[in-house]
Amino acid sequence: MKKSDAKRNDILNVAQGMFYKKGYEATTTREINKTVGISDGSLYYYFPNGKREILDTIVKEGTVSRIGIIRADFSKLDSVEDLEQRLIKFNSKIVAIFNEKNNYQSFLITVRERNILTAEQSNWISGLMDENVKNLASGLQTLDMFEILVEADFVNLAEIIISIIQKSIYDELIIRNHKRIDSDVVRQVNAKIHLFLELISN
Repeated sequence: MKKSDAKRNDILNVAQGMFYKKGYEATTTREINKTVGISDGSLYYYFPNGKREILDTIVKEGTVSRIGIIRADFSKLDSVEDLEQRLIKFNSKIVAIFNEKNNYQSFLITVRERNILTAEQSNWISGLMDENVKNLASGLQTLDMFEILVEADFVNLAEIIISIIQKSIYDELIIRNHKRIDSDVVRQVNAKIHLFLELISN
């Protein structure tokens, strides 16, 4: 890694920690500079638009580069049990990602500062699970469990299943303000998935 890249990462890491602890508005560029150990003008060499560009970078890298890599494979399903195992694996993968400190902090910052995000950034957040809903809906249709349902119904079912997982993330990290999603929560979500699949497949 080049020295300039390392310094840029130092600024991002320090700023992310401050935005997480104090909030975006309460954090000053002077505080960031002092903690990183750079002069007041140096920050603008790496981030010409200052603090706002740093926030945008944290949101983009946190949402797109890290959290946005969440992808589940629901192709070629051969049974409800196969679907359940893939959903359990998907849930575990999501929990592992959000339990990493950087991902957790960038997620919380994105949620807290959502009022000042651009429309494009808001779409990144709202679209995080869209591809997985689409893939899951296709998988449900391939499974052919519900001969009387139309394609829209598969999408609705997929949204319900994904929302079970999403709700656990928001409940734990935002509403309860926990810093990690523990194994008990994972087991509860897996039990809900099992129950729902049992109900819709009988």
